[in-house]
Amino acid sequence: MPTPSAPEAAATPASEAPLLVLVVEDDAGERALLTRALETEGHRVVTATDGETGLELFEQERPDIVLMDLRLPGISGLEVTRQIKRASGHAFVPVMFLTGSTDETDLAS
Repeated sequence: MPTPSAPEAAATPASEAPLLVLVVEDDAGERALLTRALETEGHRVVTATDGETGLELFEQERPDIVLMDLRLPGISGLEVTRQIKRASGHAFVPVMFLTGSTDETDLAS
């Protein structure tokens, strides 16, 4: 009778690998909800409550993806994204905007 072998570690496809996610959101409840959902899925999350801190964390951590509120204290989410895109050079870093705004001006930017 053959001896059962130890199960081989299954390779995790790149699409399922944990990501480092930067969440830039000034609302504490929204930030906590996003963080909890992402961590539950196995991702590592760093958070910022304003644009300036978001830029600092982007430089320090180099996240795989950024979830960005459009309306932030200080620097707007759009301006933070412009600066992130400049700082990332040729590397593609996806930025997903989050907003509760229904203002067409915000949404068209």
